[in-house]
Amino acid sequence: MKISVDHLSRLARLSISEEEKSTYGDQLAGILSYMEKLNELDTEGVEPTSHVISMSNVVREDLPLSSLPRE
Repeated sequence: MKISVDHLSRLARLSISEEEKSTYGDQLAGILSYMEKLNELDTEGVEPTSHVISMSNVVREDLPLSSLPRE
């Protein structure tokens, strides 16, 4: 998929200079190249995750307590 810096800047409503277009174009090409490399990985049998390590809820139990005095 080909994405241009001009198109992205219009979508984000950003005004960028020609120098920035060149810099960001090179960076965008590098990112997309890396993503294509990741697409080559065999992920068969790997479950999708949102975190690498297991997460647990660490908040305390919600118990009613007396409130602060009005004074």
